[in-house]
Amino acid sequence: MPVTDVLSALIRRWYLTLAGLVATVGLIFLIPVVVPVTYEAKALMVLLPPRNLENTGGNPYLALGGLDSVVGVVSRSLVTQDSVAKVHAVSPGVTYDVGPDDTISGPVMMVVVAADTERGAIDAVDSIVKLAPTKVAQLQRTSSVQKSSYITVDLVTQDTEATALRKSQIRAIVAGVVGGLGATVVMVAWLDGVLRRRKERRGSAPGGPRPNAHDTSDSSASVRSRPPPPVAKAPGPVRRPAQAARPPNPKAGDGSRRVIKPTGRVIRSTGQRKSSPPEQSRKGSTRPSAPTAERSEPPVRERS
Repeated sequence: MPVTDVLSALIRRWYLTLAGLVATVGLIFLIPVVVPVTYEAKALMVLLPPRNLENTGGNPYLALGGLDSVVGVVSRSLVTQDSVAKVHAVSPGVTYDVGPDDTISGPVMMVVVAADTERGAIDAVDSIVKLAPTKVAQLQRTSSVQKSSYITVDLVTQDTEATALRKSQIRAIVAGVVGGLGATVVMVAWLDGVLRRRKERRGSAPGGPRPNAHDTSDSSASVRSRPPPPVAKAPGPVRRPAQAARPPNPKAGDGSRRVIKPTGRVIRSTGQRKSSPPEQSRKGSTRPSAPTAERSEPPVRERS
C-alpha cells in the first residue's frame, strides 16, 4: 500500500489512530513494571603466593607470575552448585559470574553480580568475597599442601553501592514503541480497507446509495434505514371503453350512398356525382370548374 494511502487512512480513521497511540503510551508506562531495573555490583580479588618464597623478601606481589592458571581453577570452584546455593541463601534470585580479569595481567579474579534490588547485589558480592578464601583453602587442603605453602586470596576492590542498569528496560521500551506504532498503522489501514469495501458493497446493492469517490466521511457511521421499495403488482386485464355503435343507415338497401361536400352539406345521389361548386382559395380567388357535357339527369333533391 502506498505511503499516501496509509497516511490518508490514518487521518480518515483518526479515532482508531488516537486509540492506538494511547495504547502505545500505556505500554510504555507498563514496561518498567514488567521489566524491572537490574542492579550490578563488582569485586576484584587477587591470588597471592606463599610468603616463604626465596628472593621475595616476604613480599608476595613480587612472585605473582605462574598463578594465572590457578585463577581459572578457583573461579570454577566458586560457580559450582554448592557455591551457588550458599550465595542464594543470602540473596535469593541473584545471578553472578566469576572469572579472570582480562584487563589486568596477573592472577586477578573479577566477581560480577546482578540482582533485582540494590541490597541483594551488595549482599551477594559480600558473600562471594567471603566464600573465595574458604574455597582456595579447601582445594589446597584436599591436595595435602602444607599451610606454610598455602596460596591466599586478597581483596582488591569491592563496590559498596550497586549500579542501576536500565539497558533491558530501554530495549523493552524501544521494542514496545516500535511494536505499538507498527500495530497501530497496520490495524488502522486494514480496518479502513474493510470499512471502505463494505461501503462500496452497500452502494452497489439495488436501492442502495451510490458510493462517492471523494467522500471522506466515516463509512462506519450509522446509516438510516430506508423503507423497502414498493412491490409492483401483476398486470391485470386491460379494460377498454366500449365504442359507440354507428347508427344504421335506414336507406342502405336502395344502393345510394352519402357524399360529404366541401360545403358541409350532405346530398344523396343515385350513383352519379354532381359537380361541386367552385372552391375558393385561401386568398378569396375563385377557380372556374371544367366544362361538362349536359346530360339529362333526374333532379336531385337536397337533404336538409
